[in-house]
Amino acid sequence: MPIQGLLASIWPISTALIISLLLELTVVSRAQDRSKPTQAILLHILIFSAFYLLFFLLCRRLIFTGMLVILGQLVLVVISNAKYKALREPLVASDLILFTQAIRHPRLYFPFLGLLPAIALPLTLVLATWLMITLENAAISLD
Repeated sequence: MPIQGLLASIWPISTALIISLLLELTVVSRAQDRSKPTQAILLHILIFSAFYLLFFLLCRRLIFTGMLVILGQLVLVVISNAKYKALREPLVASDLILFTQAIRHPRLYFPFLGLLPAIALPLTLVLATWLMITLENAAISLD
């Protein structure tokens, strides 16, 4: 791979990672114990990298992949903050099972999110998908 190709692939990944780390700071219900911040940041980078690699293997677009990972994290942050605001409880792994119930019974869950996030998140995902598929070329061709 030429050096220009390598540099061109580093900036979308690093920009998405920085945005992801900044987005984590907006979570209201973070643990108050900050005794191991290095391990928490490394775990965040590892999870981000795993999802970035998974989505990149599926769509082969660097910027689009970063946007998908950030939008996925944004959905979790908005839901976590809404749960913390309503119940004073953080979002935990067992709550992820309830996502299917939120789709089946939206009137029970969407009032806690608010109208703007409930409308803006899906519209942003659809718009970003359309823009990136039409504007960004695949980084790796399968030919």
